Amino acid sequence: MTLQVYRVHHSRLKDLLEGAITGAKVVGNNEGLPLDGLTLLFNTPLGGSVTFSASGPTGLLTPLEIKAQIEAAVATVDVTFPDGRLSMRRKNANINLDAAGTANTLLGFNIDADTTGTWVNPPGGGVPEFVTADQIGDGHLQVILDE
Repeated sequence: MTLQVYRVHHSRLKDLLEGAITGAKVVGNNEGLPLDGLTLLFNTPLGGSVTFSASGPTGLLTPLEIKAQIEAAVATVDVTFPDGRLSMRRKNANINLDAAGTANTLLGFNIDADTTGTWVNPPGGGVPEFVTADQIGDGHLQVILDE
């Protein structure tokens, strides 16, 4: 049994527990990224992939367009943009983004190793298992998981 302690903002607790993976780059609400023709490749769900397509003259995709294209191509993936960064999770399952995706760099995902998000089980449900969460001020929580 290995206990891991995380400090997360309360708004990100769901992301942690549901195994979300979040890119490091801020996309912005009205800005776009030059993702036309680039890909995201998923190992889990098996064979999931997205090839982005920009329809406007700028060749840029907004967060809403990115979300729509990912969710249309990989139906089991939910997309959000907390703090302007792309975050993806699967419904009740782990997610694994392949490092070989050509859009990874622009979205802030690793290109040297796959990015994995692991769904956390409720107490008594096997590892990784949620143990407890306590508020520690300014909207943050200390979360303990058994991994």
